[in-house]
Amino acid sequence: MILYNHNKGRLGNSLFRLFANIVFAYVYKTNAQINNFIGSSNICISDNYFIIWMNNVLNNNVIDNLNINSSFLFDGFYQHDKIYVKYKNEIINFITNNPNLIIKTDREDSYKVIDFINYSIPQKYNVVVHLRLEDFILISQVINPNCIKNIIDELILDYPNEKICFVLNKPKTELEIKYIQFFTNKYSNIVIESNDVVTDYTIMKNAKVLVCSCSTLSWAASLLSNTLEKVYIPNYNQVNGSHQTFKKPIENTILYEIQTCNINELDIILK
Repeated sequence: MILYNHNKGRLGNSLFRLFANIVFAYVYKTNAQINNFIGSSNICISDNYFIIWMNNVLNNNVIDNLNINSSFLFDGFYQHDKIYVKYKNEIINFITNNPNLIIKTDREDSYKVIDFINYSIPQKYNVVVHLRLEDFILISQVINPNCIKNIIDELILDYPNEKICFVLNKPKTELEIKYIQFFTNKYSNIVIESNDVVTDYTIMKNAKVLVCSCSTLSWAASLLSNTLEKVYIPNYNQVNGSHQTFKKPIENTILYEIQTCNINELDIILK
């Protein structure tokens, strides 16, 4: 079985595409050659096809008319939860047994997948909040900071002595800085981490409580974590289509309501 990937999107998208690859190969009990470029393929596994296939697998009704000697193009996003939760151990085992496996993004960034399983860092925080600002501010999809504030207020009651780590890309604009200051001016126990993407991912993955943003990177961290006791996931109501149904990586998952802001609305909130 040869699997070709269309490297749409950033790292989180590539990770979910890899999860789909691994589960697809495991279900058919075959070794898979995973390629990070578009080659000549016989069959396209679109998002819509994968959803049908996934639901069949979850109902113990594997589609058996596929020729596993064919090549398959994965050109979608495959952002789901039940299928990957069911095969979490198989996903981790595949990555562990293929330590040289590389994934790429549409920016041609390359990553060793094993680093998303066993990367070692000195930072350790029990409570972590992921923020996605930069591009989401520009396209008016950034989460209203008051939605995050409501969760912080809950977390402080439940974890009064814990530092709360905010993980985000290093801010570059005044509005991003103001967004962070909205929290640091209100709370004395906020710690900011802005590192390389693998380090920030690992901080999220190693937490006990993780507040995810509308970001596949934080969702991937919640899925592959072995330490999380509670996860907060934005209740985005499938605004980005049926390919995006990831809402419950662990049993103790809380969906939190979100509102998004455009730049003008955000500027008023942060004044």
